[in-house]
Amino acid sequence: MNWEMTDEDYEIIKKNLNKQLNEDQVSPIHIHQLFETLDNPDSTEEDYNSIGLRICSSLFNPNNTNFYLDNSDKNIIKSIKKEIHKVICKNNDDYSKDRSTFVQNFNSAILIVSTTIAAKFGDGTESVFITGIVSSALLFVFKFGKNIWCEYNNDFSKENN
Repeated sequence: MNWEMTDEDYEIIKKNLNKQLNEDQVSPIHIHQLFETLDNPDSTEEDYNSIGLRICSSLFNPNNTNFYLDNSDKNIIKSIKKEIHKVICKNNDDYSKDRSTFVQNFNSAILIVSTTIAAKFGDGTESVFITGIVSSALLFVFKFGKNIWCEYNNDFSKENN
């Protein structure tokens, strides 16, 4: 008796494999790469060996440097975002000295960039005007970007309260 796998059989196997890999806390990136490899008719034995090694590595050593995208406490990206949120969006005492140093250096950098641009494109009273415009533009871009980042990542501030 010859049995051939149907598309329905293949989808059931993929679903069960996906469920098991998620239960075993394999990185979603590796799961996605596995299914891309399985779905690609041009995949080679080397492709299968490569993804197999990455999955085995994450199974046998889940606390290594793999970046997990789930919501666990071991998510390094989540931890980094939390700390950045503390530094940029909150007046947290842990980073007050670092924040003030950054602001001083940032203000100096704005002054240097503004003066350089003004010297290149203007002379006399034009330089003062150009310096003011460039400084305002740089501050606007920085504050605009900071506010967007803080709003977008606002869920971290809720978790840290």
